[in-house]
Amino acid sequence: SRDEGLSLGLRVGVHSGHLVAGVMGRKRPHFDIWGGTVNMAHRLQATANRNTVQITTAARDRLGDMPLTPRGEIEMKGLGPVPCWQIAPLERA
Repeated sequence: SRDEGLSLGLRVGVHSGHLVAGVMGRKRPHFDIWGGTVNMAHRLQATANRNTVQITTAARDRLGDMPLTPRGEIEMKGLGPVPCWQIAPLERA
């Protein structure tokens, strides 16, 4: 927190598409999701600016008329350049 001199930031990546979800394990079962959509969301998060939500074209197309800021093409590991947008920076409390 600011009271303690810590500077915390948040980065979020959002992609839309198919994924696989299920319970894994017998002794210690846990729910997990995986697939290309999850991997893309992780890459978006990793390349997002601090305190922003970065999204792909697939996610943008589902948001309707939400105001977005284009970021251009961002180089994604193993994928090459991907067109990205960001939702306005999050407000500080």
